[in-house]
Amino acid sequence: MTGTTTLPAVRWWQSLRLRIAAGVALVAIGVSVVIGAVVDNAAAVDGRERLRAQALDRLDAAVVFYDSRGALRFGAAVNDPALPSALGEASVEQVTFFDGQTMYAARWLNSREVLSVRLSGQELADQRNELRWAWGRAAALGAAIAAVLGWLVGTWLSRRLRAGAQAAVAIAAGDPQRRAAQPGRDEVALLTTALDRMALALQHRLEIERHFTADVAHELRSPVTDSSAPPNSCPATR
Repeated sequence: MTGTTTLPAVRWWQSLRLRIAAGVALVAIGVSVVIGAVVDNAAAVDGRERLRAQALDRLDAAVVFYDSRGALRFGAAVNDPALPSALGEASVEQVTFFDGQTMYAARWLNSREVLSVRLSGQELADQRNELRWAWGRAAALGAAIAAVLGWLVGTWLSRRLRAGAQAAVAIAAGDPQRRAAQPGRDEVALLTTALDRMALALQHRLEIERHFTADVAHELRSPVTDSSAPPNSCPATR
């Protein structure tokens, strides 16, 4: 039994190594996105709370200065027209409000006067942007490293699978001494070991069939030989 002993080439964009590398890279990107979103949200909350604390500290200092000297300092204003309505209508004595760009802190001095301060959130926004860029670079680097590692692992697996497949083709082409089993205890080793067992079982069955065919042919030739032999001559009688 003879046949081809070579396998067709696999294009790189159809190879197992590329699929493993792409899958690992996508998983790394997905994990980075989730972690980045959690960290970004935590950083935003922490930065907003720090900005709120700074606004309240500045408000306390401005109230003390206004009560003691009757002057406005630290960027404070009384009845600021730019004050959000939510602060001006608040029923509590002291309140803060963040509109995404500016942190406001206000306190009622009396029934007609509201003293307020405001801090820009631009620094907070800049810090978040820097954090996002740093996270983006780290995510890209992590995805690249994961893709390279996935490519190396995929190459290792691909070589072992191809070696097993090449051995199976050689066995099918008539090389009974070839073995497909690969070292290890993983699925590739199990698959190639199973191929060897199947090849041995088929070889054993072929041997049985060959012996059976030879025996049948021998039995069929024996009667033909006996019938073609010349009959024994009988002695003459007087």
